[in-house]
Amino acid sequence: MGKVVVEMAKEEGMETVVVDPEGEIKSINQVAQTVDCVVDFSSPQGTREAVDFCVEKGIPLVSGTTGFDLDEMFKGPSEKIPILYAPNFSPGVNLLFFLLKNIPEEMRDLFYPALLEIHHSAKKDKPSGTAKRLAGIMDIDDVFSIRGGDEPGIHTIYLVGDGETLEITHRARSRRIFARGAIEAAKWIQGKGSGLYSMEDVWNMKR
Repeated sequence: MGKVVVEMAKEEGMETVVVDPEGEIKSINQVAQTVDCVVDFSSPQGTREAVDFCVEKGIPLVSGTTGFDLDEMFKGPSEKIPILYAPNFSPGVNLLFFLLKNIPEEMRDLFYPALLEIHHSAKKDKPSGTAKRLAGIMDIDDVFSIRGGDEPGIHTIYLVGDGETLEITHRARSRRIFARGAIEAAKWIQGKGSGLYSMEDVWNMKR
């Protein structure tokens, strides 16, 4: 994911410093250049190192890494620096979050919700961070995960009612949609005060 972010950032004329365990700069602590923002798609350990680096330097952090407790990772640091966290940076998924959160309470009991998510075989966490967020919004107990091939990501919500079933699917066709959202987040967070933000703030979707 990080490679796609770097590729798109360069397309926009941005200068980047790449941290890659297999590259020239293997740790964020080796970064000597002055940077405006850190965009993190790594691992829980990598995110912890990114948080510490950003707090020390007083710069914002944008993170899309999953597989850890959000409060444990970000609660204290977000009191010192601006942090934007999102399990998914695509416009479509964030619109899906928004739509599901705005289902009238009176209608929720009319349907039984379930969720199926499919990702490429290299994805480590199961269910995905996006699936966990969707499950939290809809109070879903039945979450099913499939890992295989090179699938960027499919999430389908099933709302099963009496005599009808509603299926809502988001299908990612390219990882560039996630990179685009991360770059927009990195632009948006410049100049913001300390706090924990989300893509809802970027796209003014909070109601």
